[in-house]
Amino acid sequence: MQVAYIGPHGFSGSTVVDVALAQHRDVVSGGELRYLPRWLKLDLLCTCQRPLSRCDFWSEVLDSEHRAGLHAIARHGLGNDSVVTGLWQSLLTRMSDVAHASVVVDSSKDINRYRMLREAFPRRNLFVHMVRPLKEVVTSAAATKASPAISPGAVTTPSPPLRSAARWARDHGQARALRRLESWNYIRVTHPELVADPEGELQRLTQHLGLNFVSEMLTLDCSHLHNISGSRWRFSPAAVQGELTISAQDVSPVLATC
Repeated sequence: MQVAYIGPHGFSGSTVVDVALAQHRDVVSGGELRYLPRWLKLDLLCTCQRPLSRCDFWSEVLDSEHRAGLHAIARHGLGNDSVVTGLWQSLLTRMSDVAHASVVVDSSKDINRYRMLREAFPRRNLFVHMVRPLKEVVTSAAATKASPAISPGAVTTPSPPLRSAARWARDHGQARALRRLESWNYIRVTHPELVADPEGELQRLTQHLGLNFVSEMLTLDCSHLHNISGSRWRFSPAAVQGELTISAQDVSPVLATC
């Protein structure tokens, strides 16, 4: 198996790419897996719209050791690096086995987490560098948005523009450094290009993963997915009913609200 890691910054269309990839029969997505300890502790909603404790997929994936390790992370933080790396290596491998998939998608964005997964899966990883113009990211991050996976009335906390700009610059600087070190397992996908030609960008991405492009990837059907966190549109009626396509005209409004 291999890991497709989407990063390094939010509000850039990562959930669209995550969900599109997950339509492929050889791909399983966990969403923003760095938040799995919190989802498990608080029993928050999976994309299947069930609490994690009642999700068939996660019930099969998470054994007692996984649960104990994730609860420890939720209580105490990362802990011993080698122990945490081993935990995530086991968990992602289990996801691959349960879903019979050759690619596991993690859209956690955090660069340090990618470095950890790179150690867990050497030469079996791809860093998907999502880039959106700074002004658009700052505007999106400053808006209050619904967070239905947390609770019906939950909303996100707006980020001040200067803080968003500083984080954007830091994260993309770290991602560019990764490319200089390991260009063989890196692909850059820009928000404008994804909006203009979603099919072309997905074809390019699947080629890097050694997969054949399939037309199902052009439908953002969330009804069968079990990823966590990510943009709120995953819970929209169109996404749940499999009616949201990734044509240039249909996906543009979704990407505009990321």
